[in-house]
Amino acid sequence: MLPEVPKPGLRHEVEKLLVTDSDIPKNLVVSDVGQDTNRLFWSKYSQNTKIAFLGLSLLWAGFFFYLFFTSPALSNPKDDSEQIYIFLALVPVFLVGGLYAAFYARIEKLFMQQFAASQGLTYVGKGTVENLTGGLFSMGHSHAMSHIITGSFQNHPISLFFYRYTIGSGKSAHTYQTTVLNIFHDHTLPPALLLVDAQYFGGFSPKLSFEKPVKLNPELDLDKQFDLYSKEKYEIEVLQIFSVDFISKMLADWKNFNLEFSGSNLVVFKSGKILNSPELNNFFNLARYLMTGMEKRLAGLAGSVQALNELNPNNK
Repeated sequence: MLPEVPKPGLRHEVEKLLVTDSDIPKNLVVSDVGQDTNRLFWSKYSQNTKIAFLGLSLLWAGFFFYLFFTSPALSNPKDDSEQIYIFLALVPVFLVGGLYAAFYARIEKLFMQQFAASQGLTYVGKGTVENLTGGLFSMGHSHAMSHIITGSFQNHPISLFFYRYTIGSGKSAHTYQTTVLNIFHDHTLPPALLLVDAQYFGGFSPKLSFEKPVKLNPELDLDKQFDLYSKEKYEIEVLQIFSVDFISKMLADWKNFNLEFSGSNLVVFKSGKILNSPELNNFFNLARYLMTGMEKRLAGLAGSVQALNELNPNNK
């Protein structure tokens, strides 16, 4: 007589719903995190599983909505039990949302790892926000970095990462996501800020970057796309950087990207996470251009900037 084969338990069935590394093809090349996540996440579950889950979810939600509409709490403003019924009715939505978020996080990490490898850089992962200089990093609270990539290009140490911060508190709190690339120089840069729109960052102010900001008006009309600021007394140096050729290039190829010169760091940043290959490659192309096409100009201004710093030692 053959031994009885044990039936899979409930725990085994639940584990089949969870997202694991085996659900991600080893040869997967992620080009768009959102599209690739949608495609792979929904293909993980069979048609029968989807239909069964949908049916059970409708029965679950219907039961608790029935309790909600028949509850005496509706006529008693002091009774909050109806909120519990609504929460329980939406449990299936929260479950799918949690599974999707877990899958999305894995694809996002894989995307950044693949980008790092394609550029000859190193994927580090998490890190601390210490030693970051620039007005962007003075905004709000609850600062966090994720998916950090480090390396060097043209003898410049660089770091690319996603940066998050929150402005306000309670119900008025708003969290902002940005994509940042730091380019480190061995000489001081003139304090300057090229900003697309302050509201994208919660009311970004050049005063967070440097005192006594002066708004500049180069030969080309920037006001339709950018605001250009310099620290007082550094206007000549900044205008030498933001030449007509450079501004034309920014308006043509990188009109949604922001630049900040802070100390020895050149910070390139954009509102939101960049999670598709064409845009992230374009972002990195801007960094390449800044390191190859502008380095001689920046190095040539180093002596003048240093002299201005020495003349104004009390200016921050």
